[in-house]
Amino acid sequence: MPQLRILTCVTNAGGVGPGHTALWVDNTVYSFERMFSANGWLVQNFSTYVNNDQNKNRPVIAQTLNSRVNAQTVLNSLRAEADEWFEQYSGSNVCSMRASANLDTGASAGFDPRGYDTPYGVYWHAWNKEYVGSERCVWQTRSSDYDSKRTKLYSDYQFDIDSVGWNW
Repeated sequence: MPQLRILTCVTNAGGVGPGHTALWVDNTVYSFERMFSANGWLVQNFSTYVNNDQNKNRPVIAQTLNSRVNAQTVLNSLRAEADEWFEQYSGSNVCSMRASANLDTGASAGFDPRGYDTPYGVYWHAWNKEYVGSERCVWQTRSSDYDSKRTKLYSDYQFDIDSVGWNW
């Protein structure tokens, strides 16, 4: 069975805003962020994804999901969706909604994507549904906007800076 994680990038790349949600399956990240591509999906090796400049410069939380979410079913859904045309999707086409819709395919008690169109909402919904087995936060490069990102990390996600790692 593949290992499935939700990646929550705290803040947008510029240091403000709601952030970003992606799904990490084994060594591959599925990130709905390529608005001018055929389907919106960036499918990339995990190391390449977390080490790009925008993700190195913000905290990234990885929630490892437990067996209540069928990782193979979610992976099959992601692969099918990442191979389709963007216009085939209905509803909101933002990162967290696409992640939620795919999680819903394999979640034992559902993962209702309606109303959870922020990374914050997806993060806490996974906890509330008791799908999270463990989590880890890494912030590789801490720059001039350190204070605002640290504040958001603690206020929105309850991560104390002392528990945040430097590398994966």
